[in-house]
Amino acid sequence: SKDQDLLDEIKTEEKLLLGITKALDLSYKTKRIKESVLKKEDDLAVGNVIGSNVYNLLAVYSLPGLIAPGPVAESVIYRDFPVMLGFTGVLLILGYGITKAGHISRWEGCGLVIAYCSYQWFVFQSAML
Repeated sequence: SKDQDLLDEIKTEEKLLLGITKALDLSYKTKRIKESVLKKEDDLAVGNVIGSNVYNLLAVYSLPGLIAPGPVAESVIYRDFPVMLGFTGVLLILGYGITKAGHISRWEGCGLVIAYCSYQWFVFQSAML
């Protein structure tokens, strides 16, 4: 029907808008982070990563909600949101320093990466059920 065609077109445009916005943001942020790391500007690199995450939460992921509001899955509220807050808290504690203020050691960074990969594995396994 005509209404279904219009709905399909809106969904396609929404996906395209999200994809373009995300691609532009990702390419710019990746370039800035790479430049920061190569120049040994660690604080700028961390700021870019955190800024990119904030931008994704506030701008990129909210656009589809503004265009076509919909329900939020329970897993986002009960699983993903607390994990995001937990990772943010751990990063804050590590940033203020366990071994040295303002310095995240290689071991602490590896621990964060392992924790993140474990979480992604858990999400993948729960999606397979």
